[in-house]
Amino acid sequence: MRKIYVIASILSFSISAYAQQRVAGKAVIKSHINLSHHFTSAGTENVNDTLSASLLANCNVGPFILNSSNGGFVAGTNGYNDQEKAQRIATNTVGKIHSVLVAFGGKKIVGTADDYNVFIYNVNPANGAPAGNSIATSANVSSNNIDTSGQFTKFSFATPVNYSGPFFASVVVSGGTRNDTIGIFHTGGNCGGGSAWEKWDTGQWYALNDPQSWGANTDVVFYIFVEVEKTGNIGIDNEFLLTRNSVKVFPNPANDVLTVSYSLSKNTKAQFAIYDLTGRTVLTEELTAPYNGLNAKNIRISHLPAGVYTYTVRTHTESVSGKLVVR
Repeated sequence: MRKIYVIASILSFSISAYAQQRVAGKAVIKSHINLSHHFTSAGTENVNDTLSASLLANCNVGPFILNSSNGGFVAGTNGYNDQEKAQRIATNTVGKIHSVLVAFGGKKIVGTADDYNVFIYNVNPANGAPAGNSIATSANVSSNNIDTSGQFTKFSFATPVNYSGPFFASVVVSGGTRNDTIGIFHTGGNCGGGSAWEKWDTGQWYALNDPQSWGANTDVVFYIFVEVEKTGNIGIDNEFLLTRNSVKVFPNPANDVLTVSYSLSKNTKAQFAIYDLTGRTVLTEELTAPYNGLNAKNIRISHLPAGVYTYTVRTHTESVSGKLVVR
């Protein structure tokens, strides 16, 4: 089921007329929080041993936190019973993970305080989601000890976790006997290229900017950072394979043939998908890049009924989404 949000004016996000399911309530910014220096710019890494997600250009780092209209937080425990909130960490190094640092923006304890932890996942190369079962679990942290004053809450690993290249750090926000509510700080929209993911109560993973989830404008990055001991490099990891501003879908509205233009790194593959308003996939096409620079592909859509759809261009690390009208 696709999620929708209603955002207060302090965020640059927008609501689309075709989105009708999940709804976020008031957005809150806490400008006294000063943790954004832990973030790295696109394609770079910090020189110290704190790793983060890469940010897209002109990202509003916030931090922000969105309330969910049915209780809790978009980036945390909510009435949709989301189980985990995961951030892909971009790195081209090899090393050991010692702890995960999370900046929480809110919590509510109900009765006896619950315990929370963090999982580490490998990246699924097919779709960029967390892959399979977690490879490590942190020590528990009681919700009594979750800091919401602007400091990090640390989740440590009794035995350091080996990593090689990009991975996910995922906060368990719901499930089991937990009754408390926690919420994670995040950036504004159009910041992460689909690097923030969530695990639904169905067990399925969705990027926050997926049309089946919150949608293209909720492309946030969670305030989740990882303390590591780097031991080497694995070469250049081009985390940003897709030039976001190059993605054009025209004509729009369309009724016969659609042209998709895009700029990918040479020999990179991407998937173009169209979804109806229920989130069902109605068309998929592979996009290839035989050479660097702008590429284009014509896609026949004459079999699609007239109506409003969404589309996504996705590599294994990023996705760009938009609205499509078929006449």
